[in-house]
Amino acid sequence: MLDFSINLPASMEKLMQLSEDYENLSRYLPDQLKSVKILEQSNNQTITEEKIIFSTIIKKEIVQQAIHRKNDNELITEIILGPAKGTIINTIFSKTNDGTNVSFKIDLKLEL
Repeated sequence: MLDFSINLPASMEKLMQLSEDYENLSRYLPDQLKSVKILEQSNNQTITEEKIIFSTIIKKEIVQQAIHRKNDNELITEIILGPAKGTIINTIFSKTNDGTNVSFKIDLKLEL
């Protein structure tokens, strides 16, 4: 389990909107995220396919699929295909006096 948070000087609504703009996420993480493609979308969930780049000693590209569900001020992501299959990421957005606290709770599963 990983658990961490960050305070950001931006509105909760704007940050949630940015985090759900899946196809443009690679603009913010160009060294790690090659692309994100929406495979299926409905009112309450989005299924995406991500190409992730590892460029350390061993250069590797992996492809994974994820289901993203929004619940009020929380975004729940479940990895359904790829080496991290079964991982669940809860991203919780909370208003603060100076902006927004974004906390992440990650139940990480890795197949090696």
